[in-house]
Amino acid sequence: MGYRDEIKRNIERSRQKSAPYKYISAMAKGIMYYLLGYFLGVLAMVVFFDFLKIPADNEVFYCTMLGLLTGATACAFSFKKEERKFNKVKIYVVLIFVLASIAAAYVCNKAIPYVLSFVMSDEYMASFLENNNKMFLPPLAMRLLSYGILAPVGEEILFRGVIFGRLSKIMPWFVAALLSAILFALYHGNLPQGIYAFIMGLIFAFAMKKTDNMYVPMILHSAANLFITFIA
Repeated sequence: MGYRDEIKRNIERSRQKSAPYKYISAMAKGIMYYLLGYFLGVLAMVVFFDFLKIPADNEVFYCTMLGLLTGATACAFSFKKEERKFNKVKIYVVLIFVLASIAAAYVCNKAIPYVLSFVMSDEYMASFLENNNKMFLPPLAMRLLSYGILAPVGEEILFRGVIFGRLSKIMPWFVAALLSAILFALYHGNLPQGIYAFIMGLIFAFAMKKTDNMYVPMILHSAANLFITFIA
């Protein structure tokens, strides 16, 4: 019995040592799937620009929209069967998180440009606002689809499902939340949206940690996006 017990202990120690590599490898695989899918989606849209007669001002929007769709779809294939099981969450819990996310989004949307206006040049802020206003150029239905469904689903699959979900298996959840929020901020490509994405990313990660359900941050992300885009 002693010999068999020692073998079992050695196997268990080996599994524990290999666990970080397993989750980091799985995270890298998910990111690779997402980037590949995103690239193929953007490439497909570029090829059909002329055929679809897309206005020049909307080209980036439609590339991003299709990239999110194909990226999220490809990334979903990296999830193992056990990772697709989520806890049931009571509706009132989701509503509390939704209200908190909308409130945070509203405050950030107002406060971040105001604070940055004191430290960034007028030219930078004017350029940011000009590019930001291009969000409203596409037709309403396309904006609803992109900001309300594709962006929340695609980005949450990557940043909370793949990155936060797998990093939290090998480090304290708040460290994983911080790292995923930093990557989420960098993904947005500019300082105002980066700060906003960092703060909201922490909220989404916290919601996922508390509910153990990836659909919850998707709902929060969608609610915040739609509120900021159509109401705030």
